[in-house]
Amino acid sequence: LWSVEHEAFAEREREGRQVHHPEAVALRHQGVLGRFVELLPNAPELRAEMAWESQLMRHCLGQFADRAALTGGYGEHYASRCEAGALRLFSLRTGDSGVPRITISAHVLDGGQLVIDQIKGKQNRPPIARYRDDVLAFLNTVPTTGETCPDALGMGVVRTPEGWCPLSEVRDPGVQAALAWRHPALLGQWVAPAPAAQWLAAARDPAALRERSAAPLSPGVRAALGMTSAKGG
Repeated sequence: LWSVEHEAFAEREREGRQVHHPEAVALRHQGVLGRFVELLPNAPELRAEMAWESQLMRHCLGQFADRAALTGGYGEHYASRCEAGALRLFSLRTGDSGVPRITISAHVLDGGQLVIDQIKGKQNRPPIARYRDDVLAFLNTVPTTGETCPDALGMGVVRTPEGWCPLSEVRDPGVQAALAWRHPALLGQWVAPAPAAQWLAAARDPAALRERSAAPLSPGVRAALGMTSAKGG
C-alpha cells in the first residue's frame, strides 16, 4: 500500500500537479459568496500556488514550461513580474477548502496604484454572474486607476470617477459619453443614454448601431444613421 501511494505521489509530481499552500496567500476582502486572497510575491510557495490556481482554473497563470522546477512558459512571465512587485495577483476563493473561482491580475504603477488587467473565470471565460457583487466590492477596496479593462466590461462593471459600479447604473452623461466613444456597443446598456453618448457612438461606429435597430436612440440620431426619419422617430 505504501509503495502504491508513493508511486501515485511521484506521478503527481512528474505531472506538475500541485496542492494549495495557505502560507502563500493573504486575505484581502471577505465577500458574501467568497473571499478574495492575494498571492504573496515574497512567499517561497508563490509559484506552486500559481500552478495550483491554474490547475483548478484551467488558465495560463501558473503554466510553467518546467513543471517540476516551476520555471519558464506563461507562468514565468506572471511569476517574475509578481516577484518584482510589478504585478499583483488576486483570487476569489469559496468554501472551506478555498476553491478558486476568479483570478484577477493588476499592473502596479509608481505610487502603488493598480491597473486591472484581467478578470478571468475558469478556462479564461467571463466570471459567473453571481460573483459580480463580490468582485465589485473587492475592486472598491483597492487603489485602482480610472481605466476599465475589457474583462470588466464583459462582466457588466465599469470604473467611474466615484468608483466601480454596474455598467447599467452609470447615469453621468460625461461618463456615458466617454464609454460610448471607446465602446459604442455599450449604448444598449442604458435605458436612456445621454444625447452626447448617442452621437459619439454613432460617429465612432455607425454600422454597429444600424445593426442594432432596437438601440435606445433619439429620433435625430436614428435619422442621421438613416434608420428612420426625424419626424417618424
